[in-house]
Amino acid sequence: MKQRKRKKKPTAQKSMTSNRQYKDSLFRFLFGNKDHKEWTLSLFNAINGTDYRDPEKLELHDSNNILFLKVQEDVVFLYGSVLSFFEHQSTWTPNMPVRMLEYAAKQIAGIIDKKAVYHTALLKIPRPKFYVFYNGINKEVSENTVLKLSNNYDTNNRDEGIGKSYDLEVVVHVININSGKNKAMQARCKPLEEYTWIVSTIRRKKEQGISLREAIEQTIRELPEDYVTRDCILAEQGRIVGMLLDPEGDARQFENLKRKLSEEAWEEGLKKGLKKGLEKGLEKGLEKGREEGINKNKADVVRAMLQEGVDESFVLKVVKVTPGFLASIKDETQAKQT
Repeated sequence: MKQRKRKKKPTAQKSMTSNRQYKDSLFRFLFGNKDHKEWTLSLFNAINGTDYRDPEKLELHDSNNILFLKVQEDVVFLYGSVLSFFEHQSTWTPNMPVRMLEYAAKQIAGIIDKKAVYHTALLKIPRPKFYVFYNGINKEVSENTVLKLSNNYDTNNRDEGIGKSYDLEVVVHVININSGKNKAMQARCKPLEEYTWIVSTIRRKKEQGISLREAIEQTIRELPEDYVTRDCILAEQGRIVGMLLDPEGDARQFENLKRKLSEEAWEEGLKKGLKKGLEKGLEKGLEKGREEGINKNKADVVRAMLQEGVDESFVLKVVKVTPGFLASIKDETQAKQT
């Protein structure tokens, strides 16, 4: 029995570490699950008003690559000629189109034949669609928001005729999935409705003063029996708790740090650090120079006094050098004479 307990602990620890590393989330676990493609297809149908029935035609793309280790999209999949990007966000940011542009470029580059871009025949690529599912606490976020990459373009101090033109656009559809938002869509996708219930229930329990871990565990225990995601969540309960305890931890920590310290503060801190470093280095250099100069002068005085036959005890007392310093001058003088 003791051996089993020791084996379980490293496994649990590894799971928690992995979740933090890959910024895994309950959303991605549900809608990026290759064992339950029907949930992903249901979400696709709910968004697009379609009624596709065959989840096997849905191709989930493996996102466990270097991009995913940083800030990868939650779910990327290909259905027919549509390449859909699903990302879950609990923190509002207007920069989602910039991230989606990077995601799309990397995903499409991985799908196409790179040599084909130089062929004379027209290269066909899938049509990208970008969706962000928001469930943060910002009440100003509407049910449906459209963000465009063109809003991020710098058009200040440019020639009026050229500066405001551009040749690339990315459109991102932000869908608010908090409780009470987009009810019709959630009704068309039961896994999404269940996901919203889980998140809102945990949030409500936390507001009642319950710890985050206990709120998560209570919510999982209270999952209604008719939930289609219930068995899957219960089977992976330990992993789910880890996901919900630390969702997007690194990204959130970085965003909080940026909010606390403006760019001006960073620059000011850098300037002060450089100035302090230069001052300290100069001070050390001058001190070392003074020390070397003093020692050289002392050496010249000691050397002259010894050559005149002055008693060594008198030299030590007057010049204020150590016996070792005196001995080194004597050795140096004798070596030159020989």
